[in-house]
Amino acid sequence: MRCAECGGETAEAGQACVLCGAPVAGPRSGAAKPAVGGAGSVAVLAGAAVLRIRRFWRSAVRHRPDDACSATVMACEPGTRTLVLDAPWDGYLRELTVRLTRPGSSGILRAGDSVRFYGRPDGTGPLLVRSPGWRRAVPGWGTRQPAPGAGPPVPQDAPAAQGAGSSNRNRVILIGVGVAVLVVAIAVIAVVTSSSQSQLTADQLVPGDCLAGSNMALDTSDPWPDTVAAVPCTQPHEAEVFFVGNAWPESQAAYPGDDAISNQGNARCTSAFDAYDGLASSSSEFTFTFIAPDNTTWPSGDRLLVCVAYIQDDQSPSDGLPVKSSIKASRR
Repeated sequence: MRCAECGGETAEAGQACVLCGAPVAGPRSGAAKPAVGGAGSVAVLAGAAVLRIRRFWRSAVRHRPDDACSATVMACEPGTRTLVLDAPWDGYLRELTVRLTRPGSSGILRAGDSVRFYGRPDGTGPLLVRSPGWRRAVPGWGTRQPAPGAGPPVPQDAPAAQGAGSSNRNRVILIGVGVAVLVVAIAVIAVVTSSSQSQLTADQLVPGDCLAGSNMALDTSDPWPDTVAAVPCTQPHEAEVFFVGNAWPESQAAYPGDDAISNQGNARCTSAFDAYDGLASSSSEFTFTFIAPDNTTWPSGDRLLVCVAYIQDDQSPSDGLPVKSSIKASRR
């Protein structure tokens, strides 16, 4: 408490001031005392976590970030959590090291692949990394070294500024609060992204989507289901999308016929598989099926071709055998 006479300090109401000796009056009996407790701290942390999660949700789930930066993969180890990206930034070395929170997330990446990250423009601190082959951005922590000579040199014998102890204590408190908020945000995002499956329609599929479930009827003439479940490729799945695109010109008004659609779709998927897997489909353990327009959807402008690879189950030909990795560049 501060003395009204001279501004000195006193520990308790009613004690004498340490500077002038004047007694300090206690609070009036009817005055309300501020409540300080754990609930207030929890509320602050929860509020900060919600703000962080909302920002990550917009970037990672809705795919409409406003702070995306591009980078190129310099190095990655399959099955590890560490990426090294080429992401030039003023005052820093080009190498940005990213420690991902999900094991095996970097498995489908190769040196030279392009990725995008969301967070600080320099990539340091908490961020999200997204590859075209991932359905969602993966949280991680970025670090990099300052470039030699960046910033003015600091004399080793410079005197400490007054109040440095208090400043250091405040800095430690802020760092502690920031780490707690980050841990809560990453934990919530990890739970949301790992525990839920995305239900996708055919026109929402992209190359690299790994599909799970028994409703796809892979080796039959049955129509493709309204939605299929997309899961991370490190989880068990029965099929993988390797090509999506409009394979026929919209200017072709007349439906070419079922046989022409089948032959053209098969030829396009064959060449796309060779480029995606790295091995000719005739030599691969995988086969494929495809989704194509028919005479009912063609008049509405449907020209979409979706190619899906799978390993046929000899015991149940309409199902695929489960795998736990992507076939991209696997030469399987």
